[in-house]
Amino acid sequence: MPVRLALVEDRADVRRLLTERLGFFDDVELVLVAPSAELFFEHLAELDATEGAALPEVVLMDIELPGIDGITATMRLKGAHPAIEVLMLTVFEDEERIFAAVKAGASGYLLKDASAGRIVGAVLEVAHGGAPVSPLVAKKLLGYVRGDDAGEDLGLTNRE
Repeated sequence: MPVRLALVEDRADVRRLLTERLGFFDDVELVLVAPSAELFFEHLAELDATEGAALPEVVLMDIELPGIDGITATMRLKGAHPAIEVLMLTVFEDEERIFAAVKAGASGYLLKDASAGRIVGAVLEVAHGGAPVSPLVAKKLLGYVRGDDAGEDLGLTNRE
């Protein structure tokens, strides 16, 4: 059974390209596509109110959206639907956004230059409890955690 997937992406060309490419994979079913967080929440509420309609299991969320940004949308989504996983898909690779997304509840963080196969693999990984990240993001996370003040910044104890 395919993983039910939602896509929240403001750029029409990227949205169209991702929709086309994801359509080639039997492992995922795109059940909701929205150009903004506001429209995503409207469509999600409609699905939620429709008897027998299945909510997405994973959301591919862009960070920089008009209106409500992807990090705020992730926090709101996880508050209302904690079982829905969020995979950030963005061009931003700076530590500030990465950590803000993770703190908001994102389960993974991929850069938009990832192949469609890598995105689908990450969606499946998130749906099964994993936490995929792009190699560059993983390197930044490791570097940050290895830093002298990392435990304090992340709210971790010395043991953690």
